[in-house]
Amino acid sequence: MLTAIVVFFLIIIILFDYLPLRKKLSVKETVVYWAFLSVGFFVLFLYSLVIKLPSPTEPIKYVVEKFILKSGE
Repeated sequence: MLTAIVVFFLIIIILFDYLPLRKKLSVKETVVYWAFLSVGFFVLFLYSLVIKLPSPTEPIKYVVEKFILKSGE
């Protein structure tokens, strides 16, 4: 049921958000739009299938600590 809701909202987003803007967007903007939409859809789709994804907090924490330590030297 959750998977059907995710697919339904993807269709709604495409119909009401992308289709009215498709003529105004450049090629680069269209590629970025579809990249973000695809990543978001697949993350939600996997979540709806109860597939656990690794948390991004550790890599983000590592990068932030490297910048803080490097700038504090």
